[in-house]
Amino acid sequence: AEWVQEQAAALKEDVREGLWELTRTFPIDSPILGALPRGTTWKQVAEELKVKNENSTVRYFLHQSGIRDVEWLEKNGKCQDHMKPGRSTIEQAGRGAFAARNLPKGTVVGYAPLIHMGNHSWLWDITYNHDRRLEGVHENLNYTIQDIVINYSFGHPKSTMLLTPYGAMVNYINHDRERANVRVQWPTEELVAHKPEWLTKDVPFFENTHEKIGLSLDYVALRDIEEGEEIFMDYGDEWIQAWEEHVSNWKPIGPEDYMHPTELNETYIRTVSEQVTNPYPANLQTMCVDSYTTLSPDRNTYMVPTRNLHERVHCDVLERALATDGSYIYTVRLRPANAANQFVLVYNVESPLGVEVMDKLQSADWHLQRAFRHPITLPNDIIPDQWKNKK
Repeated sequence: AEWVQEQAAALKEDVREGLWELTRTFPIDSPILGALPRGTTWKQVAEELKVKNENSTVRYFLHQSGIRDVEWLEKNGKCQDHMKPGRSTIEQAGRGAFAARNLPKGTVVGYAPLIHMGNHSWLWDITYNHDRRLEGVHENLNYTIQDIVINYSFGHPKSTMLLTPYGAMVNYINHDRERANVRVQWPTEELVAHKPEWLTKDVPFFENTHEKIGLSLDYVALRDIEEGEEIFMDYGDEWIQAWEEHVSNWKPIGPEDYMHPTELNETYIRTVSEQVTNPYPANLQTMCVDSYTTLSPDRNTYMVPTRNLHERVHCDVLERALATDGSYIYTVRLRPANAANQFVLVYNVESPLGVEVMDKLQSADWHLQRAFRHPITLPNDIIPDQWKNKK
């Protein structure tokens, strides 16, 4: 190591710069090399190393590279807070996206990079294989359905391509053909996550291109949108047909008293004794964070997790007490995630961070065998012809 340091110290500045450039642009895919700051000279790195330890240098340059002035942002930026979440005006649609301010026609209301898949026929499949006992009926469940992410993705009946957006708020935009006030289109400029030349590539290119993002969508206002107005999009003919068929053929499955946890409207969690006469619906259960400290052999007290590394496990609420700030604290019985047959009592558990009422595993309707699955249709006028690989 000393010899290496001696040789490094003897290198001339132009050699150091050349080695830095070679390392930074070395033609292999490597997470380590990819983390090196781009557009930075060795002289800049050397100066930073004089005042900071080497573990902070990459972070420093990445931070500096992300700083832009207002003029640059106005020209190149994509505003990410034009929309806010709220309860949709469509009955039973859940949440929707609403305008956070007045948005003139032509405004890029939302922007989303896309995860691309050249052929998604198997990638998002989920196989269920378990027993379910509901209302005295025993069912053996063994079926395969696509993951719910399909419902938030874009596809086309003439293509195997699937594009999944992951931009701020765009997945809250619901369908309404009559009230549609935004539509998707390709950005007009090259961006970090959008390369216009990718629109000229064929499907095999996307099948063989991994760990890179090169496509994005703009969600553009079709007319003036007022602050507080819900944002809607037309999901396309194929989606509408699939939804109408789903609704006409739908038959309820499972207990009629299904309730989402948010519908409880209770400020406290029921204890085991209270649930004898006032049980929760069959799909609900109490879950606790497996985070506590042992003060004595028979005394475990809740410990607020500093990081989201603790598992949630099933627990029974034994007692409830009113805290001085008006909230409730609980005594619970739980089985730690790393102990198969051991139960412990934990005191002073807070809610909702430490204990809350949640859906039982796979009890929500989107797990059902006949749950709706269909991508949003990518508009015909923006899908490249070379993507149309289906007859």
